[in-house]
Amino acid sequence: MYGRPTARGTKNELCTIAKCIVCADRFVAIKFESLVIMNVYLPTTNVPSWQLEDVLHEICWWRLKYCDNPVIIDFNSELGKCNEGSDYIKNFLDTHSLVRCDLAFPARQRYT
Repeated sequence: MYGRPTARGTKNELCTIAKCIVCADRFVAIKFESLVIMNVYLPTTNVPSWQLEDVLHEICWWRLKYCDNPVIIDFNSELGKCNEGSDYIKNFLDTHSLVRCDLAFPARQRYT
């Protein structure tokens, strides 16, 4: 699971207010003034739960470090499937009172 890079593009106009706060194997976090945006790559199939646990624990640590800031976490995962990995991530979201935007604001068209 380790080794796949994550990236997030930023418009040139925003570079003066953007700060990369962490760039790890499975996620990157960028702070725009007070807003923290995290982009996470977590496959949910054929992944041992201990690897998911390690990544989610690190995400939780960074989220708590910026607990006074609004945080958006974009999980690049297939959470609509029913398997051990997606169930583990959904449990993490519930435990930390995080809302899935794909459920809160359903789109008519599914994007990939």
